Amino acid sequence: MAPKPHDQVLEACRERQAWWAGDPDLLVDYYRGGSTGYDDVSKARTRSRTRRTRRAWDAWWGKTPSTLHPPRKLHVPVAADIGRIAASTLLSEPVTFRAAEGDKAAQQLVDDILNVDDVYSRMLVGAEAASMLSGVYGRVVWDKDVDDHTWIDYVDADRAIPEFRWGRLTGCTFWTELDHDLGDNVVLRHVEYYGKGRIEHSLYMGSRDNIGRQKPLTEHPDTQHLAEHLSDGTIVSLGVDELAVEYFPNMRPNPQWRNEPALRHLGRSDLTIDVIRLLDAMDETWSSWMRDLELGKGRMFASQEILTSLGAGKGSAFDLDQTIFSPIGTATKDGEAVSLLEAQQFDIRVDEHQRTFEGLLRQAISRVGYSPITFGLQDEVAATATEVDAKERDTNATRSAKIRLWSGLSRLATTQLRIDAHLFGGTAPAEPIEVEWPDTHQESPRAVADTVNILAQAKAASTETRVRMVNPDWDDKQVEAEVARIQDEDTAPISIMGPGESDFGADAPTDENDDDPMDELADDDEAKDAVPTPDSPAK
Repeated sequence: MAPKPHDQVLEACRERQAWWAGDPDLLVDYYRGGSTGYDDVSKARTRSRTRRTRRAWDAWWGKTPSTLHPPRKLHVPVAADIGRIAASTLLSEPVTFRAAEGDKAAQQLVDDILNVDDVYSRMLVGAEAASMLSGVYGRVVWDKDVDDHTWIDYVDADRAIPEFRWGRLTGCTFWTELDHDLGDNVVLRHVEYYGKGRIEHSLYMGSRDNIGRQKPLTEHPDTQHLAEHLSDGTIVSLGVDELAVEYFPNMRPNPQWRNEPALRHLGRSDLTIDVIRLLDAMDETWSSWMRDLELGKGRMFASQEILTSLGAGKGSAFDLDQTIFSPIGTATKDGEAVSLLEAQQFDIRVDEHQRTFEGLLRQAISRVGYSPITFGLQDEVAATATEVDAKERDTNATRSAKIRLWSGLSRLATTQLRIDAHLFGGTAPAEPIEVEWPDTHQESPRAVADTVNILAQAKAASTETRVRMVNPDWDDKQVEAEVARIQDEDTAPISIMGPGESDFGADAPTDENDDDPMDELADDDEAKDAVPTPDSPAK
């Protein structure tokens, strides 16, 4: 259910969903024109149906077997691996949200609401969905029966209809299909429109391809609690004149829809048409490899003369452990004597299949924008973080590009806290919330120490800078305290004469018979003067 031209997005997401899920039945069902229940496309637009049929004609998963014993088709979950690696690479570590410097109250609120594990987990799920389906929407939601604060909910690309103006999101409609007992042909949808400073809620009863007519929110238990918070019948005021939703595209641009004004600002999925063709070829290669294993099983062919009868109507058998046979005559084939027992075993083309599969995989990885080593396809092992960065140049570049496409996270986090202050009380942040993304690879402690030592010797960085490099997670107070301790150690007086009496305390034991070292030095000088020389006779 989506108006033109957004029906194209739903159709594309349906194909990607089949590859992402990795279910062979879904792949066969999609490419052979069935319905998976994901969305009924039997009544889809002619243009989408024709495009799908044309792709299915070429797809290995769409071909109908022509033999009585069709080969088994296997699926390699490369698509799911791409989504998982895309998300874990983007969010190798949790991001850090920071309030304006010096705003302790705002920072405490940020730590309580944003710098928590649940936020990171939701972002990780949203990032994988964005990789597979072209993008994801983050929206501010709340439920006082669930949590005492607002949070960000991530919605997949096939459950939203965005509105763009000059490339900026100005509004977005979401829908959720609700459970009911009204029959299989009836669909209840909770529709939410996010506009500037408001959210509009409505309930519709329709069918798979028709939104139907509007119903009161009180007619379904999942929406009846919203009625008491509405103004003007369907609107919830946010208390801020801002949009409580952001769109995070996976990558841009998307050449598939560049000539569709309503779709041209949408993101590009990692599962583009050319990548899906490569995935299809990988499944065909893998299935052929497994078929070679089946055909490569050793088989024995025995003449009728050496078989043992099992009785009338029970057939014959051959005892593999039998070692002695009675005379049975000579078997012939085409007038020539042949062996009574023959073995047959076909070659298993391991090297050919492996090289073909790896070549296809490398092409898919390159098209998605990652380095082979990220998927474990590099023979050399990188020892240091610097070497890893060099070998993962493409992966790092792709991650940097995706981080820039998530720049709206700062605006959304700021809006969330302002809405939270309006709904639950507290002080709204006056300045935008900053988002810090962690590095992909962390340097080893020894590498960091070497870098800091070089900077210190070259006098190229202050003590504070070096402390922050060694302890990037410390706050200003911890850094200042450590700098003070280092400076105290550097300025402590050091005696060049060794420890004196004061170093041992007033009660340090003394020996009256001990001679003063200076007296011994004076005695040595006198003795030296007493030594005779050629110019002075001995006394």
